[in-house]
Amino acid sequence: MAEVAVLRILLETVKKLITDEAYLLLGVDGHIYRLQNELEWMFTSIKEVDETLRSNENLKLWVKQVRGIIFDTEDIIDEFILDFVHCKQFQKDPKVLKGGLKGFISSAKKLPSLHKYGTRIKKINTRVTDLKANKETYWFESTQITSGVTGSLNEVSSLSLHQKIERRRAEIAAEEHRDAIAIHEESERQIKSLLLTADAKDEKLRIISIVGMGGVGKTTLSRKVYNDEIVAESFKYRAFIYISKAYNLQELVRSIIRQCSNSTTSFEEEVFFLSSSFFMRFWIYLSRLFMLFFSFVNELFCLKKRNTYIEEELPKEKLHAFLKGKKYLIVLDDVWDTDDLDKLRSALPKEENGSRVLLTTRHEVVANHASGSSSPNIHKLSLIEEAESWPLFLTKVFPSDSIETSEESARSMKAWDLGKQMVEKCCGLPLAIVVLGSLLLGLEKSQNEWTKVNDSASWHLSQANRDNSYKCSGILALSYDYLPYYLKPCFLYMSLFLEAREIRATKLFQCWIAEGFIEKRGDESLEDIAEDYLEELIRRSLIQVSALRCDGKRVKTCRIHNLLREISVAECEGNQFSQIYNSIDTFYRQQKDSRRVAVYYNPCGPEVQYSSKLHYFQIRSLMCQAVPITEKNYLSSVFGSFRLLRVLEFHGDHPKISCVSFPEELGKLIHLRYLSLMKIKLEKIDTSCLSKLVNLQFLNLNGCISELELDDRIWCLQRLRYLNLGGLIPTGSKGQTTKLGIGNLTNLHFLTIVAGDWMNGGGLKRLISLRKLRIEECSSSRSEEISNAIANFRKLQSLALISKTSLFPLTSEGVPLASVQFSNHEFLVKLHLKGNIHGWTAGSISFPPNLCKLKLEWSSMKEDPMPILEKLPCLTFLHLGFRSYEGNQMVCSRGGFGCLRTLEIFSLKMLQEWIIEDGALQILAHLDIRECRKLKMIPDGLQQLTTLKILRVVNMPTQFQGRMIKEVGEDWNKIKHVPESGVILQGF
Repeated sequence: MAEVAVLRILLETVKKLITDEAYLLLGVDGHIYRLQNELEWMFTSIKEVDETLRSNENLKLWVKQVRGIIFDTEDIIDEFILDFVHCKQFQKDPKVLKGGLKGFISSAKKLPSLHKYGTRIKKINTRVTDLKANKETYWFESTQITSGVTGSLNEVSSLSLHQKIERRRAEIAAEEHRDAIAIHEESERQIKSLLLTADAKDEKLRIISIVGMGGVGKTTLSRKVYNDEIVAESFKYRAFIYISKAYNLQELVRSIIRQCSNSTTSFEEEVFFLSSSFFMRFWIYLSRLFMLFFSFVNELFCLKKRNTYIEEELPKEKLHAFLKGKKYLIVLDDVWDTDDLDKLRSALPKEENGSRVLLTTRHEVVANHASGSSSPNIHKLSLIEEAESWPLFLTKVFPSDSIETSEESARSMKAWDLGKQMVEKCCGLPLAIVVLGSLLLGLEKSQNEWTKVNDSASWHLSQANRDNSYKCSGILALSYDYLPYYLKPCFLYMSLFLEAREIRATKLFQCWIAEGFIEKRGDESLEDIAEDYLEELIRRSLIQVSALRCDGKRVKTCRIHNLLREISVAECEGNQFSQIYNSIDTFYRQQKDSRRVAVYYNPCGPEVQYSSKLHYFQIRSLMCQAVPITEKNYLSSVFGSFRLLRVLEFHGDHPKISCVSFPEELGKLIHLRYLSLMKIKLEKIDTSCLSKLVNLQFLNLNGCISELELDDRIWCLQRLRYLNLGGLIPTGSKGQTTKLGIGNLTNLHFLTIVAGDWMNGGGLKRLISLRKLRIEECSSSRSEEISNAIANFRKLQSLALISKTSLFPLTSEGVPLASVQFSNHEFLVKLHLKGNIHGWTAGSISFPPNLCKLKLEWSSMKEDPMPILEKLPCLTFLHLGFRSYEGNQMVCSRGGFGCLRTLEIFSLKMLQEWIIEDGALQILAHLDIRECRKLKMIPDGLQQLTTLKILRVVNMPTQFQGRMIKEVGEDWNKIKHVPESGVILQGF
């Protein structure tokens, strides 16, 4: 259970606080050190109770009492440090040193009384003593508790975690196909048949429903059908959308348009650009004007009622206009409510062109509402049979072996019958089988270990005496119980994110580190250890991979299955770990004693502001997404209510955002480790407040709209690991300065910043731990400083240098690459260069040996770059953007670009001829050509690229696109092998 995991973290946190802040303890040191000894006893006593806890009610009561003591202790220590934060200044105060007794008395008045803390700590010690005295009442003797299966698992995991991660990274790309092998084959055939009926071209919009219990495989099946080549060829416009219980209609519309257009542009740009009709563009202009007018009227008359047109009707109209005239397939995964379905259905055109909607749901009433109660368009997904369950189980337990070899392994360890028993307990639910198999993968392959798991599974199932979905939850909870203690809080943290939400892996790492979940391991960085934790949770099938990074190995985004999230939420609520709310109003009315809180914007709820009169001292993490900000002192109210925060995320991505002042109260949040203020209009930033956050590790001010300056006190935050200043420019202080520079931030792993005077002094090159660096507005005057610094960054994984650009070549700044030997940067896989690359020749610039993704813009190269770039052995993505190449011919040679999968050629104004020789670009899958006005035709070699799946041509001359018209165009034979749905012509 989560109790033990949380207690472990809290105990270590309290011990660390006591050790680090010992200088403040004069007067209460006796009570504190006794408390530390008591905590050591509790830590030893509960160290191995994970397995026993669930089945021992007396022990659960004991742990509950321990939890209360730990929480109270943490509160006391944090408040103590907060009140005595000026104690260092007191010791160094000139009034004390020079003012004699009068100065001492004057300064001493600022110190709060130690008596109240001594009394509170004494009470804690008494409670611990009572708990120890009554331990036999709870049938508990720490020396008699056996580690059981959990101990065995922890030992195996800790000894071989890194090796498992390396193996996982090698298998991760192929593994997602294995899980879907040979299950629901007949269902897949039927669903595809419903999508691809013979008369589909002239048929009206049809909604097909897949209904089944959670974990039965609805998402896996719908995703497999969605990715089928025949289905993809039949539907040119496709989108796969996770709905969840509390979805945002505007985000959903934005996602559908983005996926259908396969574009990375903003929502407004997508709609405007993809609308070829003059009337559609005119309508969008009018809608924008209407939104501005309504906002003005709303402010003028102080209207409280939410504008349902802007929130709901306008997005639906935009989606309807975008999809009109198109044959589309939209998958709506996990629909919960008929009202939600009606809102979405009303936004979809109902033309007779064979468009389809495929939805998945747990509820038959939703399926009946969508497709009709007696409709053949409803497919009920059943539990899988034993013939499918057993092979699926074996592929998870023995992932590298064939089914036959796996069965022999099970027989040799005399665990065949045990495996069959465990699979039977999963009741044919694929998710339970996959999670159970992943659990056994991490254990020793022995009859003894499998027996322990089987016995534990029997106990969990005895607690779930209802239907199969509850039994599935029991199996999933078993997998959670078997997690090592250091992974449990990381898994529980997923409960703070909305259902079906894709989560950035880097954000998870930052939050885990700020919370103290990541344990130091030798010389490894905390980020690397956090990545190992995530990979281990993925290997155990508790977290799913949504997208990989450009290297094809590391995780970019992830998500959690709804059933697993429900288990996480239940565990969190039971032990005060976290709570999630869909509005501030709900938070006020239902707030419990959780230590972590997430608040998400509810467009249908009342607009309630935070109140500084309410205090939530127990809360350590607060995440607020898209909350309306309508008062100047709004942030002051928030920060004043949460004094002991360690994680604070406040994103103002909301239609109603007022300009707010930067609160002085922020400087009092000295426990803060993670601070993210995004898309908020700030009047100014008081750097003196920021400089007081001495424990801050992650600072994100990206998107803060203002005319702001940061003086050099920002460099006092020497514990920073992540610094994203967006467009804010650090400058020299007008008054007293700290005499510090950026070189003081030697722990930085991530830096996004605008070039400026802060670079004086050469401090940048001291940041040798940097993994990701982005410098904007680079200029020639800073070229030497930047290039010398980059040469030292041997751990760099991602680099972006964005220079000042101009339409006039003589005034465009160059990219500072003259002295950088990238051949020494073996970890650098992503490179973005925007600016003039002076003197580009075949031997003038060396690229990183393992570079996977390269973006070049405004490079003004005179020589063809392809002879250099095609030799990069790991390059998978290449973007040649505006004015990157100014020659008239480009040649891809035989054997070149052996790993390239995506090629984007944008706005090469002088390019007239492009040659692709036989044997070049052999695995290219995505080609995007835009605004190359002088390019005469598609290269002849394109017809040799049999792996090409998407060909997008945008804003090219009419003659160029006319040559590609199906059957009649002169270049049709060059592209006819590309799936019809993958050929996208725009602006024609």
